Amino acid sequence: MDIDYSALYGIFREYAPFKLDGGYSLKRWQGLHAGCKLHPLEDALFGEYGSLDRNLILFSVNGHREPVFSTADFVRLREDEYGNPIHIEKSNFAGIIAERVAWVTTHSWLTTYLPGTLTGEDYEEGHVYASCDDIVLKVSFSPRLVLLKQVPDRIGSYDVLTDIDGLFAYNYGGKDYLIVQEAKTDGLSLGLDDKMEMLFDPLRNLFPSHTLIYLIYSDMDSIYKGGNDEDLRRRVSNQLKQEPIRVFKYLAENDIGTLFFGYRGFNRSLAAMVQHLEVQQKLMNHEKVIVPAVIENGTITLMGGDSPFAILRQTRPNIWNSSPPANKKKSRK
Repeated sequence: MDIDYSALYGIFREYAPFKLDGGYSLKRWQGLHAGCKLHPLEDALFGEYGSLDRNLILFSVNGHREPVFSTADFVRLREDEYGNPIHIEKSNFAGIIAERVAWVTTHSWLTTYLPGTLTGEDYEEGHVYASCDDIVLKVSFSPRLVLLKQVPDRIGSYDVLTDIDGLFAYNYGGKDYLIVQEAKTDGLSLGLDDKMEMLFDPLRNLFPSHTLIYLIYSDMDSIYKGGNDEDLRRRVSNQLKQEPIRVFKYLAENDIGTLFFGYRGFNRSLAAMVQHLEVQQKLMNHEKVIVPAVIENGTITLMGGDSPFAILRQTRPNIWNSSPPANKKKSRK
């Protein structure tokens, strides 16, 4: 399979899969090492919605902190955009964290490491990002977007085609790119025919002059033969597994470039972040919780993420008094 990398990828060709030893490999990734801080309710910083909002997870990349999840998200997740109640599952937390971590990392990569410029950065919820004929692209649960198609003969009625985890319109050297990002937490099994019909074909109608790039964020084991083992990845020259190769070849035949970035370099696992949110949600709802604790010198420190949220001190045998941790100055992001 012969690929014109300059035409298909343009400025992103150095990050594309390339042939090596009968397979395909990656020579570069975005190169960003990031970390996150888990804040309990009592220690959390004010969020964008004021003093009643608390940033429970802050993600740091290139020295810049971005909120990933706040207490306001608990409220927003209880209803859809029309105000109808919905049920929150644990998997929702994992998906939202994965989407936002991927979005923050990609945004930093595009604005810091590459020479082009982002265009169309209005991600306010409800904003119509683009539209044409019977297709509407709208910001739903920021930065997530939703693709809608008008129901024939029913003006104002739309069917949902698909959700989009992240979208970046990018320009370099007079060439326009549309980076379509998907965050995967459960492997790389993709129905590619459906992707073309429900995602890429409508986007081509909306952005006919843009080069389409599909950026998949997933766990390292789903992308590389060497998985999370850095030494093993090097020994096999960062070769890709069969499923990402299948995705890459299929989309290349349809004039769409594919990039694969793995969740790596974080100081917290996705499971730890999900557990942290579950605990904070139960504390907000005054429910029973099980949390880690540090016992030392007659003191029990209850941990809520990376900081304590309560301290128990033994004053007499079988008698414990509780107190909050030392107050820290609250500030905005």
